[in-house]
Amino acid sequence: MNDLAFYSLIIYLVIRVIGLGIALDFYYNTRNSRFKLAILGWGLWVIASISSISSGFYLNQNIINKLSLLSKFPISIFVLNSPFIAAEGGITDTILEALYLKLDKTFNIRNDNGVKVPIGRICLPKEYPTQHQPFKLEDLIKRIKTNLNLEYISYVGDLKKEIKKICIVGGDPPYKDLLKRVIDKGCDCFISGRISYFDAVFARDIGLTLIETSHYKNEILALKRICNLLSLEFPYVEFILFDSKDPYKTYF
Repeated sequence: MNDLAFYSLIIYLVIRVIGLGIALDFYYNTRNSRFKLAILGWGLWVIASISSISSGFYLNQNIINKLSLLSKFPISIFVLNSPFIAAEGGITDTILEALYLKLDKTFNIRNDNGVKVPIGRICLPKEYPTQHQPFKLEDLIKRIKTNLNLEYISYVGDLKKEIKKICIVGGDPPYKDLLKRVIDKGCDCFISGRISYFDAVFARDIGLTLIETSHYKNEILALKRICNLLSLEFPYVEFILFDSKDPYKTYF
């Protein structure tokens, strides 16, 4: 069980305990037998939540350790989740600048509430002064490998293919409908921190070049950037970046 799912279960438990309390209050005040069924229903919901949370504790000792640590110190936690990918100056923008690309426009998707979210950036290649056109996939991969300090890069496509327009999404993995929209926007290359095997096969079949960067590198670069910005904004506050290191290791 991941941390987000665990904390969601905690919230559900609190809501269900409140519901149980309200049902009990109505019953004791009215003595109406109809509320017994509500008490039973809310009680079963509470038991189900406790059971799910208990299994999470059993399966994930790491959560117990984190909660034990947080209970000892007055620490405020801010979670930089998907919004940090799309935000101005977030993960996607950090990759764009690190790769010396020119911003053309944002790449928008609609969330579950129908609101447009600029999760990606559509970019144009910028050649170094010593570089000659055309800008090929091999040139882009070499730049990514150097600027992001990567040991290897997974890609889909022809190294000699000319790249004219690039779409970058810093974190969330692509899916077929998103890749179709990338094509519709006139992009011939898509860069992401996570690409599944099936999406790679689909991209190959529709002629879209894919490049997978390191999810860890993307995030740590963006976190270093935000740490610097916060230090400038609040010069009398000490900001410490804790680098937990990339859990993936490469065997050569």
